[in-house]
Amino acid sequence: MSSDRPRVVIVGGGYSAAALAVQLVRRTRVPIDITIIEPRAHLGRGLAYSATDPEHRLNGPLDTHALDPDRPRELRAWCQSQGLLEQDPECFARSGHIFLRRGDFGKYLSDQLACYARDERLGSRITHLRDVATSVVVRPDLSSVETADHGMVHAHVVVIATGNSPPRLPFPFKPEHGDHPCVIAQPLDPGSLDIIAPDSRVLVVGAGLTAVDILSSFLRRGHYGALLAISRRGLRPRSHTREIVEGVPGQPAPDLVQLELNGPIPEFIAGQPAHARAWARALRAEVRRQQAAGQAWQVPFDSVRDVVWKLWPGLPVTEKQRFLRRLSPFYDVHRFRTPPMNDALVRQAEAEGRVRFAIASIVEVEVVPDAAAIGVKLLETQTGQQWHGRYDYVVNCTGLDHASTWRTNPVLRSLVQQKLLARHATGLGFEVSGNCEAIDAAGAAQPTLRVIGPPTVGVFGDPLGAPFIAAQVQRMLPNLMHTLEDAVK
Repeated sequence: MSSDRPRVVIVGGGYSAAALAVQLVRRTRVPIDITIIEPRAHLGRGLAYSATDPEHRLNGPLDTHALDPDRPRELRAWCQSQGLLEQDPECFARSGHIFLRRGDFGKYLSDQLACYARDERLGSRITHLRDVATSVVVRPDLSSVETADHGMVHAHVVVIATGNSPPRLPFPFKPEHGDHPCVIAQPLDPGSLDIIAPDSRVLVVGAGLTAVDILSSFLRRGHYGALLAISRRGLRPRSHTREIVEGVPGQPAPDLVQLELNGPIPEFIAGQPAHARAWARALRAEVRRQQAAGQAWQVPFDSVRDVVWKLWPGLPVTEKQRFLRRLSPFYDVHRFRTPPMNDALVRQAEAEGRVRFAIASIVEVEVVPDAAAIGVKLLETQTGQQWHGRYDYVVNCTGLDHASTWRTNPVLRSLVQQKLLARHATGLGFEVSGNCEAIDAAGAAQPTLRVIGPPTVGVFGDPLGAPFIAAQVQRMLPNLMHTLEDAVK
């Protein structure tokens, strides 16, 4: 790296890192050297977009997933240039809207980063250091990131972009059970389902988007053994609007779908006190009003979802905690919707008896080393009845773990132990400023240490999906560029 130009080290190489690196290279006024520390072979793909199963798709229309909010047509143009839409005719919903394979989206992210590895405009560079970051030393002038195999990497600004955390085995499973051959603890890992024979009895723990993906994989493979999916509340992801799923008769699908992420707070929420319950009541009332007028519930819901980053910071901590305890599961099933083709596949299989859903939780497991099956005692939520079952495989689809990843991620653990990162009061992610500056244990913002994407969920409420992360990066970039320019004056 040159000594006379700003240096940025990004820890983590998934979508968050890709959005930051590409947007920064495009908008900077001076040449910048960017190093992305990521152990995976391909940048941009992370946990979600490393998928190799063709049944795993983006859960929103293609155009909402651009890396750069200012270039919403870029992803579609790239898909057309690669011939992906012709290669994947099932990506089209009946409406004509496109739900891209997650693996193909990962290729797009890698390709965009490769395009800017040597930027022609100013000479900025993006370098992939295939390694694991283990600790960070933060200084006002030049910070350092220690890696497992390449020693220290120096930077004027370090950005934590560790992305979504993998799921954690739910109680009463123990962490060591994840190594049992009958337990699929990380089902999104490529090839994780390949060992499961088509006649296997499978218990899927969870009923959210991950479960829909995994069940779709089983069904496309011709699985004919018993498939049981359980969840404590029986909540399942909702579908998209009829316009997105089926289209409007006689009208083609719009050639562009964008979210209103910088719009105003809806009037029906703006006049309410800063209480989660008051907001929920106001939203339900608006949904009823609009449904009476023939409008879909998704319209008022989305008007709130798109400005959660404005609303959530204004809630008192006690209200945030109340929301997480009582309302979050209901919000999530409306927020995270199923791709139409996966939804139709699973529901048809359910109607045919190939898949069964139950409102139940696990109360006891019998995990014997090297055993060919796992014994499970289930509690039916509504009746209180218990029953025992034996399953050839248990697949963990309980969702992402935003609360405890810092304990297993060495660089996050190091920053917490140094008191450079303060865990958010909700228990989710870390404290940051409005410009994503890490807040240390003393409450001070650190311009040379930034945190973006899912690790900021406690502060902003919903920087979890691609469009929300891209918009977050766009908002914080002017402040970040100012910090970088000052660093080399």
